Amino acid sequence: MNRETYIGVFRVLLAAIFLILFAAFPGFSTAAVIRFTPYVSLSEEYTDNYFQTEHQTEEEWETSLSAGFNFEVLETRKQASVSYEISRVMYDRYEENDTWEHDFGLRGILNLTRHTDLTLTDSFQRRSEISQRTGTWEEHYSNNTTLALTHQFGRRNRAGFNLSYGFDRYEDPNDDEYESISSSGFLEYWLGVRYGFELTAFTDNTTFELSDNEEDSWGGSIRLIRQVNNHFQVYLGYRHTWSGDDSDQHTVYNPSAGFDWTVSETSSVSVGAGILFSRYDNQEDSDEFFIDVNAFKLFDFSRRGSLALSLSSGYEEVNERAASLGFSIYYQGGFIYNYELSRQVSLDITGTYTRDEFDETGNNRTDDRLDFSTGITWRPLSWMTCTFSYSYTSFDTDDILRNDYDENRVQFTVTLTPYRSIQGQSEITRDSIERRIFER
Repeated sequence: MNRETYIGVFRVLLAAIFLILFAAFPGFSTAAVIRFTPYVSLSEEYTDNYFQTEHQTEEEWETSLSAGFNFEVLETRKQASVSYEISRVMYDRYEENDTWEHDFGLRGILNLTRHTDLTLTDSFQRRSEISQRTGTWEEHYSNNTTLALTHQFGRRNRAGFNLSYGFDRYEDPNDDEYESISSSGFLEYWLGVRYGFELTAFTDNTTFELSDNEEDSWGGSIRLIRQVNNHFQVYLGYRHTWSGDDSDQHTVYNPSAGFDWTVSETSSVSVGAGILFSRYDNQEDSDEFFIDVNAFKLFDFSRRGSLALSLSSGYEEVNERAASLGFSIYYQGGFIYNYELSRQVSLDITGTYTRDEFDETGNNRTDDRLDFSTGITWRPLSWMTCTFSYSYTSFDTDDILRNDYDENRVQFTVTLTPYRSIQGQSEITRDSIERRIFER
């Protein structure tokens, strides 16, 4: 049995467990909201830099034929959603790179009690794309499954536990191929009206398949909080992280101070400043100033226009876009502007900037990426959507084995959705907006 067969069996078993879990729970009421949206789409895309090289760029045309569905059931005590898309991607000049792509998503929430939730999420992708680390086309499939339990006790006190399993497999041998199991927990507790604290802890085990190298990591954090008013609070914090394998060990000490300002679910700013003290066994230590930012704001200018802004930073032991490069610090910001020109025509403008700093591998590599895109969506019929879009990408790195590049893409897509689909208005959340901003 090959890997893809194993993955297919895993998908079926997960979906079966998901359905059994929901069937065993009290049934959906007649007031449940049901949304079912099947669709097919055809797109034609042109790129002026297919291999994303700095010099001697090559043009290419890509044709994609896709079919899929989104299914949601929303009820007071449980919510479920399943999505799937299959695509046939065909190239004009490089026919040997024609491929099938799959995208599967599953999410279920059970309210076990009035104050206890159990959440299961799974995402699976199989696609061909250019690797951030090497700049070469790679066919791979990745998966991430998470089971989360949260409990609220009291008006402001919460605790939770997460268990995750993930992997990234490549058709050809690749250093970024890995398998990981991780767990984490948190506690938010208030000693009174003004003072509280937050505790987090995590463990992770990542195995790199090609080298058979196994990396363990663990860590935790604490924040002491002072509530100033209903929307503003200040904190002192400390985060400790350790990671290591057979060849090296890395410890990060991160004291910080900052503030949280929250007005609503679509308007919040969190800023912290501190020092990252990085200590290694087999390479030079480093101390650097670090700003931890997590900000989001949604502006509704009118019934027709809206603007969303997102800004964040952080650090992680394994960067999923380039797993073998190890510990990384990231900064990213972006926006999306939407305006309805008429009932049938809308305009989207999106811009993002991402910076990844990789220090653990000893080469002090830094990647900067700038993306800009704009598109017009036209709905000539209730069951037809036409989208014409343009995107520009500029990538810059100081790694000698990876090319800088600029790329322009133009795409035209026609999507057909049955008019009589059972569907409602999808909820607009911060997560859904940020997926639109930062999707690549």
